[in-house]
Amino acid sequence: MVDHDEITAARRALGRRLAHLRKNAGRTQHGLARLVQYGRSSIANTETGRQLPERPFWTRCDQVLGTGGVLIAEYDRIADLNYRRLPRPAAGTSRRAADYGGEASIRTSGREQSVRVIWVNGAFGAGKTTLAQQLIADDPQLLLFDAELPGFMLREIVPLPPSGDFQDLRVWRRSVVDTAVALAQEYQRTLVVPMTVVVWPYLDEILTGLRAHGMDVTHYFITVPTDVIRRRIEAQSL
Repeated sequence: MVDHDEITAARRALGRRLAHLRKNAGRTQHGLARLVQYGRSSIANTETGRQLPERPFWTRCDQVLGTGGVLIAEYDRIADLNYRRLPRPAAGTSRRAADYGGEASIRTSGREQSVRVIWVNGAFGAGKTTLAQQLIADDPQLLLFDAELPGFMLREIVPLPPSGDFQDLRVWRRSVVDTAVALAQEYQRTLVVPMTVVVWPYLDEILTGLRAHGMDVTHYFITVPTDVIRRRIEAQSL
């Protein structure tokens, strides 16, 4: 099991490296923020280790600072550490929805019925959406739920947190659960959710909330070699 302190130390080291590379390139925090389209406070918080922006931030920093991909490689290492912190259930064990203080199943017309959620996790560019679309092409009864959509809606309603990441909003995590449950209750179809969530407390909050409503959740994490992901992102940037 990866220790939380190891992740914290890695995040701070990445922040210090960003600050070093930025200064060597002759960029101020304001100047870098403008080029990568983030706020100056986000740069400052990242350099001190208080904040870890999403992968696109590090891709832009590598491009602007001409670092040859060293920042994104270190970010991917930290994302992997976060993933390895996710608990693995013991073989042959499972947790009932009642264990979370919720209903054991979704009730429809007097019958109890469990609805599945297939959560496809992984780094940006790993192929989550492609896999989800292929699953639905193979089985049209599956229902695609893009968990980013509640975040886009919330950006129009409430201020984003200093990180600029709507995943840091508790209301986003609640909205994902509430929307998934509503879709399940209305349509009684398996949901496929391709969404990157590597902050363990956030993922646990969402999956626990789904299970508390009687949903049968299966979580998959796509792992792809770093060089493959880099090629995919570069191709999308052309």
